[in-house]
Amino acid sequence: MISNKNDLQDAHQLVRTSVICFAASFIIGTTLFAAFQFTDELLLLAIGFVYVIAAFIANIIVLINNIISICSSPAGRQELLLSSALLLLNLPVACFYFSLITPGG
Repeated sequence: MISNKNDLQDAHQLVRTSVICFAASFIIGTTLFAAFQFTDELLLLAIGFVYVIAAFIANIIVLINNIISICSSPAGRQELLLSSALLLLNLPVACFYFSLITPGG
């Protein structure tokens, strides 16, 4: 019983971490994109590309952690699946922003 309770607490912590990672990635990425759109400052573009790589790595680490937890314990599985899907929502947003800043986009 105790391990199930601990597993559920761990799952809830992973869900919170996933939501924070999603929100931070989305807000920072959107802010950088908007700032670049308004200023056309190439430094912001460079910072944005570095940020996309860093955010991708952070999101992948959290996603892999979620997947490991989903596979190893039934506790909080549905919430972890939903928070994993939330993390994956950043991918089409990043692709859309990229299509808008590239020539012909």
